[in-house]
Amino acid sequence: MIVQAASGYERTLARYAGDRSRPAATATFVADVLGGIFAFSAIQTALVQRARTGQGQQIDVALMDCMLNLLIYELQEAQFPITQSRPTYGPVSASDGDVLVVPITVRNFEALCDVTQLPALRQDPRFATLPLRSAHWTEMMQVVEEWTRSRSVADCLRTLEAAGVPCAHYTEPGDQFDDPQLRQRGLFAPVTDAAGSFSGVNAPWQMSASRSALGAQVPALGEHRDQLLQQLLQMDGAAIEGLRQRGVFGR
Repeated sequence: MIVQAASGYERTLARYAGDRSRPAATATFVADVLGGIFAFSAIQTALVQRARTGQGQQIDVALMDCMLNLLIYELQEAQFPITQSRPTYGPVSASDGDVLVVPITVRNFEALCDVTQLPALRQDPRFATLPLRSAHWTEMMQVVEEWTRSRSVADCLRTLEAAGVPCAHYTEPGDQFDDPQLRQRGLFAPVTDAAGSFSGVNAPWQMSASRSALGAQVPALGEHRDQLLQQLLQMDGAAIEGLRQRGVFGR
């Protein structure tokens, strides 16, 4: 969280929100996850180079560097001030929730006009071209909300998807457990530990010749200690017990 605040990331989110003068409190650790992903990428690249050249190398990954790589557009804007703000993609209200509608291409916009039959979308000069729509994105979404507000989330998604307009429902974490596509992909896997069973999240990639799924059992603390000491260090039971009595394994 320290790095996220110091990088400008949280200020950026507050500015994009439009209705905040200060950054919001958060508990999503973007820097940690991003750092792991970039480190993983660097390790894989180094392994390929080692396989080709026989030469290994040290890898240095910093959380701040990772966060600033996430803010490349914002860093450009800091150096070259823009005359108009970038579009920010936010929710429009349906009768029972919020929907994201993103007609970013000419084809998307034409499909949106056809399916909603909103005269203002075609007639308002602010929405006549792609650059103008980008400059007046918020105003355009206010017009779209006149259509979504009288419909349910399910109806909005069904109608917009059929027309080819990119859209999504703003869901809660956990709503995805029953998603048929995610179930088909096998994203969630049952895992058991000492406290019971739960659904874990598999790696976001699948490989044709390698296993990437979670293990089904989380070992308890020290569960395989004796087995590993015997196999790797050839220690017998008496030696392991002596270590235990001296507090080597903690309490």
